[in-house]
Amino acid sequence: MNIKSETMIERYAIICSNYLHWKYDSLKQAKSQEKNKHKRNISKSIKYLTKLDKSPRFLIYKILGNYYKNIFTGDIDSAINIKHHLKELGFTSLTKNWPI
Repeated sequence: MNIKSETMIERYAIICSNYLHWKYDSLKQAKSQEKNKHKRNISKSIKYLTKLDKSPRFLIYKILGNYYKNIFTGDIDSAINIKHHLKELGFTSLTKNWPI
């Protein structure tokens, strides 16, 4: 997508991160056949977040992109590590609703 407005870029980032959180919660109990249906949208959402500009405004969304990439690829230790580091930096209220 060729979006110029930082506000719109951030809105899409919010949508992607909310989608990934919702998908993770809904797929925890799902059968593997159901999980495969959503791989494309999950992958696109993660790619969008991880490809954001390296500006402070988008920092948390880039982190969330990597966090969910680790979760959906099964690298749970790395996801826990990301969350742990954020907690150490004092972002406990930010990460309290994150899965894992």
